[in-house]
Amino acid sequence: MTGLVIDIRNNPGGVLKTVADMLDYILPNGLIVYTETKSGKRQEYSGSDNHELNIPMAVLVNGNSASASEIFAGAMQDYDKAQIIGTQTFGKGIVQTIRPLTDGSAVKYTIAKYFTPKGQDIHGKGVTPDSIVELPDDATEDVQLKAAVEYLNGKMSVSAAE
Repeated sequence: MTGLVIDIRNNPGGVLKTVADMLDYILPNGLIVYTETKSGKRQEYSGSDNHELNIPMAVLVNGNSASASEIFAGAMQDYDKAQIIGTQTFGKGIVQTIRPLTDGSAVKYTIAKYFTPKGQDIHGKGVTPDSIVELPDDATEDVQLKAAVEYLNGKMSVSAAE
């Protein structure tokens, strides 16, 4: 493999530990993401497995990329490991938990905020792509994917020339 497009458009997120484990295989050792509570208690998730993927990469995002997918895009951007292409992400940068109640119902509440390795607070803001490419509703081709492939082709031809 000489280049990789990772498409997390319309990905609503998932489990924090899972995205941290995925990024551990791609990023150099170091901080991947951290959470911080209202009182300032910080929990860090760091890579330490000595894996790092060193090929040109592009990550596709849109307004429906949220939560863990934003952590993924933000960390890739902070480490300059991929070109983030598409539109502004959703902006769900909070950690929530569910507390069951005795009557069988439950309460969902926020316990912390996510931050990218460089301290970017994505809540309510999202991740801003490096290359903003709109995908019109009436598009006959995936112009965001096309932009990612063109980006990678340019990076791979530079690498081949070196």
